[in-house]
Parts: sequence; C-alpha cells; structure tokens
Amino acid sequence: MKVAICKFSQHWFVSLQSAIVLVGLLLLWSVRDAPWQPVSLLRLDALSAFFIVVTVVGVALSITKQTVAILRSYRIWIPLVCLVLVYTTTLFPVIVVVYMLLALFTVTNDRLSVQVKTLSFRVLLTQLPQMLSRVPILLAAVFLCVGYGMLMARGPLQYDDRLAGAAMDSLVFWFVLLAAVVPQSRLVPPQSDGNLSILWRIAWLYPLVRLYSVGPWNTGWSFATLLVGAAAALWLSLSALTHPRGEHRLHYMALSYAALALAGFGLSTNAGIAAGCYGLLTYVLLASLQNNHTTSESTVQTSSESLSTLWSLAPWALSGAIPFTAPFVAAWLLVGAAVAGGAGLVAGVVWLVILLNALSMGLYMALRPVPQWRMPAVVSLMLGVGAPLVVLSAIDPVIKQLQGGLTVYGDVNIWPWIGLATRDSGSTPVTAFPTIATAAFMLLLSALVYLLLRLRESFQLLPVTSPDLAETPQQITDGGTLRLDAMTAFLREEVAWLRALLGRLDRKSRVDDD
Repeated sequence: MKVAICKFSQHWFVSLQSAIVLVGLLLLWSVRDAPWQPVSLLRLDALSAFFIVVTVVGVALSITKQTVAILRSYRIWIPLVCLVLVYTTTLFPVIVVVYMLLALFTVTNDRLSVQVKTLSFRVLLTQLPQMLSRVPILLAAVFLCVGYGMLMARGPLQYDDRLAGAAMDSLVFWFVLLAAVVPQSRLVPPQSDGNLSILWRIAWLYPLVRLYSVGPWNTGWSFATLLVGAAAALWLSLSALTHPRGEHRLHYMALSYAALALAGFGLSTNAGIAAGCYGLLTYVLLASLQNNHTTSESTVQTSSESLSTLWSLAPWALSGAIPFTAPFVAAWLLVGAAVAGGAGLVAGVVWLVILLNALSMGLYMALRPVPQWRMPAVVSLMLGVGAPLVVLSAIDPVIKQLQGGLTVYGDVNIWPWIGLATRDSGSTPVTAFPTIATAAFMLLLSALVYLLLRLRESFQLLPVTSPDLAETPQQITDGGTLRLDAMTAFLREEVAWLRALLGRLDRKSRVDDD
C-alpha cells in the first residue's frame, strides 16, 4: 500500500493530466447534439467546449514536477477563468473587455510591475526592449476592439443575434483577422511563462472562428485567412531552422502549427475546420515541450548506454517526419483540405513547413543531448493513430455546428478504426489516410517480411533431409537454396501450429480420397 501511495505521489501530475482529458471529452460529448444555454447570455456549444478543452489540456500537458508550483499562481488561474467566460458568453462587449484585460495581463509581470512602481528611469530604460517586444499583443487587442466595436456599433451585441450577420462586413473581418494573426507570428517573442503563452495564443484564434456563427465568409475573407496563415507558418518554420537557440526553435516549430490551424480555418470547409482543430491539438502538444525543455536537458542521462534506442527516437515522433504521429496527420489533413478546396499551392507550402520543422528537430537533437520526451511522444502517436476517433469525438461536433457558415468545397469522411479521407465538391476522393486498421495490417506484413527474410537466411545451403525431396534434385536451385516445397517442409518442422494445421488438412484429404 505504501509503495502504491509513493508511486502515485511521484506521478500524480500524470493522473491529473489524464483526468483533465477525460473531463474534456465528457464536456464535448455533452454538447454534441445541442448546445447548453441556461440563459441567453451564456451558451456552451461545440466550438466553446472545444476551445475550453484545448486550452485546459494545453496547460495540463505543460505541467511537470518542476513547474507544478505554477498551479498555485494567479497568473494561470485568472486568465484561464476569464477565457472560460469568453468561450461561454454570447456578448461582444464581454469578449472585448476580457481580451483587453488578457493583453494587459500578458504584457506585464510581477518583476516589471515592481520596477514601474519604483519610477527608476535607469531601470525602466533597461527594460524598454522587453516592454516594446510585448507591444504586438496590445496591438492585437486594439484590432479586436476595433473589429468587434464596429460590429456592436451597428446594432447586435450578441453573436447569435439574427442581425449580426448583416452587420459584418470586410472592414470588421480584416481587423478581427489581424487580431488573430499577430499573436501567431514572429512579432511576439517567446515568453518564459510557457503555460500563459499557450493560453493566450490559442485564445486569439477564437474571435475569428466565432465569426462563422455570425454568418458565412465570402471568398475574399477565406482566401486572405488561408494566405496569411500559410505565409506565417512558412515564416515560423524558417525561423525555427535558422535560430541558434534550441528553446526558440521549439517555440517557432510549435507556433507554425498554430499558423497552419489558422490556414485551415480560412478554407471555410468541413475538411478545413477539421484540419484547423487538429492543428490546434498538435500545437498544444508541441508547445508543452517549452516547459519540458529545461527539465529534459537537466534530467537527461549522459551515458548513451543508459538510454534505450526506442526512447532516443521520441523527438522524431514530434517532428512531423514520421507517419501516424500528430504533426504528420495535422499536415495531411490540411493538405487534403487544401487540394479539395482548390488551393494546391497551399498544400505544397504545408509539406515544405513539415520538412523544415523536421530539419529543425534534427538540428535541435544534434546540438544537445536527446531530451526525454517520452510522454509527449506517446501522446503524439495516440493522436496520430487514433485520428479518426479524435476527429469523430472532438472535432466533428464543431463541424456540424458551423455547417451553416461553411462552403461545400471540401469534406472529410471519418471511418472509425479505418481512417480518414477528404473529398472535393464533386464527392471525388482527394486523399486518404488509413490509420488504426491499416497500421495493424502493416505490422503483420512487417512481421511476415521479417520471418521470410530470416527463413531465407536459414535456407542458404541447407541440406535436404527429407527422402521425398531428395528423390527430385531439380527442386534444388543451382545456388543451393530450396524451392517452395522444401520451404513448406521446413516450416512444418519449425512452426508447431503450422505443422498441426497442415497435418489436419492432410488427414482430411486422405479421408476424402478413401
């Protein structure tokens, strides 16, 4: 009993993370068919639940033994509670006010606040670059305030108002788009507070995606969002490849998937929404590595013999270079959605981004000890192999809810335990990504190939011991290897269940002959 309690105390944060994921799935399932709206000002629908779950899970994945004290910090709980309020309210004024407060909360920290109170010119001058680097967040808040402010000035105060769609025009959309793009770009430097960074980078995408509930997007809006998201992803992946500091590489790699999610949302299709939501899941997974960056390097074992070969390959499961992992599936979903929507150039950009991220991960591993990213690697494999179930349970409700604001140029088919496929407007299959069943089938094929290769080595110059085989020398090749009948005899002798099966068939054939 004491041993069990000791083990639980050592890994209690893993139990906490698992519990948060389960609660999130239950929340998504509860609003799958219909939104929960106790009053007109509060509404919990599939989109709200998805952003709540992604935000909370992103913070939970960032928790390590060294950063667990952050759970007692008001700098996490206050923004988290405010964002839950934003995700569940229908009032535009509440959304604008909370985002303004979130921006102010982000650009300030305890140390900087104390220095401002001292009114020391010399101290403030030394902190001026740090203060200026946070200005883009305030700029994003101003853009959102202007965009939603113009929407409110034209009458509607709630996004579910019937007149809200008529009040939205290009000027409103451009400002809201700028508010979403700025935090996902390189204009905002990496922050030391990884948990808070995950919170507000996800949050700034919500006002833009919520515009689907206001009304459908026109072609120009979709194209602008798609173009800006793809360009930002390419810029961030290049920054990750060229930056000399490892933690900045991780930051830009993770942020490139948030930009790809923005591009997916810009497609305005079912497949695009699926790619965008899955991209956000990939982003929170990779963003959690920023808090594990120092921990991994400090706890990594210096002896290469003490680290197994399997776990030494764990970072590659987060690079996008290996199929059946979350980054690879995120790229595949966006490629399929882009091709189905007629944006083939974006598909090429996505593959280039994944290639650059894989190279960045290779450089990161080459310049430092291999990090112990075991849990993130396992989560990446689970998200990749279980992509059909993830899309069906967590993302498909969002697609159905936003159906009225989406176009028909691109759909996603979900086959649990089999895979995913994207189709264009003519219902023609564009791409297919088999997952669980095909992965198991590939394992069986790999095992069969391995067995045949081992048998082939054993068959080289193998003497013939069976009298039946010795009567026909033509069955032996010039190189000394056995033919198919000799292989069957060998397998019958070596494999017990095959010998029993073939013996049963032989007895049955003799009975039939008699």
